[in-house]
Amino acid sequence: MPSLVRAALIALLGLLLAAGAPVGVAAAGAEWRPPPEALAKAGPADPWLGWGYQDFSGFCFFCKRYPYENWTSPDPYELGDDSQGRLVVAQVREDGVTLRRFTSVKRSAVAVSGIKAPRGWSVGGFHFGSDDAWYLLLMRANLKEQDGRAVLRIRRYDDRLRLLGEGSLSGGTAQTYRPGVSGSADMAVWRGRLFVHLPQEGYADVGGTHHQWSIVTETDTATMRTRFVTSPASHSFAQFVRATDDALVVGSHGDGSPRGVGVERMREVVVDGVPEWDSSSWTLFGARGGAGDNFTGTTLNGFELAGERALAAGVSVPHARAVKGQTGRSTKQRPNLYLAVTDLGTERTTFRWLTNKSPARTSAIVGQPRLVRLSADRLVLMANISTGSADRNTDYYRRRNKTAYWLLDGHGRTLAKRTWRGQYIPLAQPVLHEDQLVWVGQFRRLGDHAKGGPRLAALDLRNPAAPRQLTR
Repeated sequence: MPSLVRAALIALLGLLLAAGAPVGVAAAGAEWRPPPEALAKAGPADPWLGWGYQDFSGFCFFCKRYPYENWTSPDPYELGDDSQGRLVVAQVREDGVTLRRFTSVKRSAVAVSGIKAPRGWSVGGFHFGSDDAWYLLLMRANLKEQDGRAVLRIRRYDDRLRLLGEGSLSGGTAQTYRPGVSGSADMAVWRGRLFVHLPQEGYADVGGTHHQWSIVTETDTATMRTRFVTSPASHSFAQFVRATDDALVVGSHGDGSPRGVGVERMREVVVDGVPEWDSSSWTLFGARGGAGDNFTGTTLNGFELAGERALAAGVSVPHARAVKGQTGRSTKQRPNLYLAVTDLGTERTTFRWLTNKSPARTSAIVGQPRLVRLSADRLVLMANISTGSADRNTDYYRRRNKTAYWLLDGHGRTLAKRTWRGQYIPLAQPVLHEDQLVWVGQFRRLGDHAKGGPRLAALDLRNPAAPRQLTR
């Protein structure tokens, strides 16, 4: 991107953020709105401009065409529960994490606390573990390629933010030059260990090039001993990790290996008394083009498990799977929403398009899909669908936006579908809190940049086939 264009976009983004929500926490009974500088510190929406939220949505706010690079960046918010059953919203920034606790999505925070990153380190992610511990991922560069230099720290806390332990990984273990590049870390606790799937740039090759790939690390939560496990994808744009009863499952999107969307299942076996990983990997949705071509025209926005099946959702240009009789991978094509479901036993994948808009002719923009697991056999998929003028440079916020909601079974079959007016721009992965689906979203009234901003949003899911909006 030319420097003048980049500077103009940064200036424009600054104006938009400066016109955000009122400073402070709203009075009881109102929706919580973080101060405007919170989003600014977390980073911009456009992945070209650095550390921000996952905008692998299939469109760019400031450009006419599908963005060439498909990499992701961390969500600025993570959601979970504390030991008292309160909803906890973690605002994640490079320099630390602020935690706000709520008794209701419609009331102000009852407690605020935080964690500051140590000098010289940046926050790479925050995770509410299934073991009731909270995990902070810290990263720093290793520009001199020192094998003994610590590049990752994993800190374990209880929900009162008391430090329970810390582990680290040195640069030579996985040849780490810069961790966290062109992607966003994901974490999962399985069998007493924390697994982190994150991207990185590696040591320079003989030609001086620092290639990018993803790695998986393992931390024993009792001893905090951390080690390298595997490298699932080269030129890795999106990273996911999930766990079944007997396996660890890794989802990836890349432009090399795999080129497209891939999954790897890892089972732990004992060979001659020594534990080893027995893994198999395959591609769910292949993208046309050569390895190393950054533009795949495909994204991976959601990855979840339902029993022995892995579900992947994103947006994509058609490639070899025709939409309205059209195939291809042009930057001028509009992407549609897809769902790929893979049986982890047979490795058979079922693929279908959930939207069916002409890639070459439609002005519709489909983006921001997220998958949420409700139970072993029920999932929710949500996305934003924007329509309006045929002018592809139309201001996104002046277009007609609606939120689309699918209730899926474990095979990916649609059980119910609902739509309602309004934008769905998630700044956090939605979570199930009691009978509510909750996330932090960014909302703006159409045509009015001075209104809106990040705030809590929720659906009543006591009847998942008929969700009811609790916030607007």
